[in-house]
Amino acid sequence: MHELSVVQSIVQTTSGILAERGIEKASFLTLVIGAHTGIIPKYVKMYYNDVCEGTPLEGSELRIESVDTEYFCRDCGHVFRSERSGHDHHAPEERCPACSSADLEVIAGDELMIKEVGYEDR
Repeated sequence: MHELSVVQSIVQTTSGILAERGIEKASFLTLVIGAHTGIIPKYVKMYYNDVCEGTPLEGSELRIESVDTEYFCRDCGHVFRSERSGHDHHAPEERCPACSSADLEVIAGDELMIKEVGYEDR
Protein backbone atom coordinates (compact mmCIF):
# COMPACT_ATOMS: atom_id res chain seq x y z
CA MET A 1 0.00 0.00 0.00
CA HIS A 2 1.56 3.28 -1.07
CA GLU A 3 -0.86 5.06 1.26
CA LEU A 4 1.41 4.18 4.19
CA SER A 5 4.38 6.01 2.68
CA VAL A 6 2.10 8.94 1.77
CA VAL A 7 0.88 9.21 5.36
CA GLN A 8 4.44 8.93 6.68
CA SER A 9 5.56 11.75 4.40
CA ILE A 10 2.60 13.98 5.32
CA VAL A 11 3.13 13.43 9.06
CA GLN A 12 6.89 14.06 8.74
CA THR A 13 6.34 17.25 6.72
CA THR A 14 3.63 18.56 9.03
CA SER A 15 5.62 17.72 12.16
CA GLY A 16 8.59 19.64 10.76
CA ILE A 17 6.48 22.70 10.02
CA LEU A 18 4.94 22.60 13.50
CA ALA A 19 8.39 22.29 15.12
CA GLU A 20 9.71 25.27 13.11
CA ARG A 21 6.86 27.33 14.47
CA GLY A 22 7.24 26.10 18.05
CA ILE A 23 3.86 24.34 18.03
CA GLU A 24 3.85 21.28 20.28
CA LYS A 25 0.49 19.71 19.45
CA ALA A 26 -1.92 19.77 16.52
CA SER A 27 -5.65 19.27 17.05
CA PHE A 28 -6.53 18.39 13.45
CA LEU A 29 -5.07 17.97 9.97
CA THR A 30 -7.06 18.54 6.79
CA LEU A 31 -5.89 16.81 3.61
CA VAL A 32 -7.19 17.31 0.09
CA ILE A 33 -7.08 14.09 -1.92
CA GLY A 34 -8.05 14.02 -5.58
CA ALA A 35 -9.71 10.92 -7.01
CA HIS A 36 -7.20 10.84 -9.89
CA THR A 37 -4.25 10.34 -7.49
CA GLY A 38 -5.17 6.72 -6.87
CA ILE A 39 -4.80 7.30 -3.13
CA ILE A 40 -7.61 5.63 -1.24
CA PRO A 41 -8.81 7.82 1.66
CA LYS A 42 -9.95 4.88 3.83
CA TYR A 43 -6.37 3.54 3.86
CA VAL A 44 -4.97 6.97 4.70
CA LYS A 45 -7.37 7.05 7.66
CA MET A 46 -6.40 3.50 8.62
CA TYR A 47 -2.68 4.35 8.89
CA TYR A 48 -2.96 7.87 10.27
CA ASN A 49 -3.16 7.26 14.04
CA ASP A 50 -0.33 4.72 14.09
CA VAL A 51 1.99 6.94 12.05
CA CYS A 52 1.21 9.95 14.25
CA GLU A 53 2.34 8.23 17.47
CA GLY A 54 5.15 10.19 19.12
CA THR A 55 4.69 13.23 16.86
CA PRO A 56 2.94 16.59 17.36
CA LEU A 57 0.02 15.08 15.42
CA GLU A 58 -0.60 12.28 17.92
CA GLY A 59 -4.26 12.33 18.93
CA SER A 60 -5.23 14.81 16.19
CA GLU A 61 -8.31 14.43 14.04
CA LEU A 62 -7.75 13.63 10.36
CA ARG A 63 -10.11 15.43 7.99
CA ILE A 64 -10.16 14.51 4.32
CA GLU A 65 -11.67 16.56 1.53
CA SER A 66 -12.13 14.52 -1.65
CA VAL A 67 -11.96 16.11 -5.11
CA ASP A 68 -13.60 14.40 -8.09
CA THR A 69 -11.63 14.01 -11.29
CA GLU A 70 -12.58 16.71 -13.79
CA TYR A 71 -11.49 16.77 -17.43
CA PHE A 72 -11.16 19.28 -20.24
CA CYS A 73 -11.65 17.86 -23.74
CA ARG A 74 -8.95 19.26 -26.02
CA ASP A 75 -11.06 18.47 -29.11
CA CYS A 76 -14.39 20.13 -28.28
CA GLY A 77 -13.69 22.16 -25.13
CA HIS A 78 -16.24 20.31 -23.00
CA VAL A 79 -15.50 20.17 -19.25
CA PHE A 80 -16.88 17.20 -17.32
CA ARG A 81 -16.46 15.12 -14.19
CA SER A 82 -15.56 11.49 -14.34
CA GLU A 83 -18.46 9.10 -13.91
CA ARG A 84 -16.28 6.42 -12.32
CA SER A 85 -14.24 6.07 -9.20
CA GLY A 86 -10.71 7.41 -9.35
CA HIS A 87 -9.54 4.04 -8.07
CA ASP A 88 -11.09 1.92 -10.82
CA HIS A 89 -7.95 0.97 -12.74
CA HIS A 90 -9.71 -1.74 -14.75
CA ALA A 91 -12.27 0.58 -16.33
CA PRO A 92 -11.90 1.53 -19.99
CA GLU A 93 -10.17 4.79 -20.88
CA GLU A 94 -12.17 7.91 -20.05
CA ARG A 95 -13.83 9.60 -23.05
CA CYS A 96 -15.56 12.93 -23.53
CA PRO A 97 -19.34 12.50 -23.22
CA ALA A 98 -19.89 15.27 -25.79
CA CYS A 99 -17.66 14.08 -28.65
CA SER A 100 -16.20 10.71 -27.52
CA SER A 101 -12.63 12.01 -27.77
CA ALA A 102 -9.95 10.52 -25.54
CA ASP A 103 -7.77 13.67 -25.87
CA LEU A 104 -8.44 14.87 -22.35
CA GLU A 105 -6.61 16.98 -19.81
CA VAL A 106 -7.10 16.46 -16.06
CA ILE A 107 -8.00 19.85 -14.57
CA ALA A 108 -9.04 18.65 -11.10
CA GLY A 109 -8.64 15.51 -9.09
CA ASP A 110 -4.86 15.11 -9.05
CA GLU A 111 -4.46 17.10 -5.82
CA LEU A 112 -2.73 15.77 -2.75
CA MET A 113 -2.05 18.51 -0.28
CA ILE A 114 -2.07 19.55 3.33
CA LYS A 115 -4.79 22.16 3.45
CA GLU A 116 -4.93 23.08 7.11
CA VAL A 117 -3.45 22.21 10.48
CA GLY A 118 -5.35 23.16 13.61
CA TYR A 119 -3.66 23.83 16.92
CA GLU A 120 -4.24 25.73 20.12
CA ASP A 121 -2.21 28.87 20.58
CA ARG A 122 -0.69 28.98 24.05
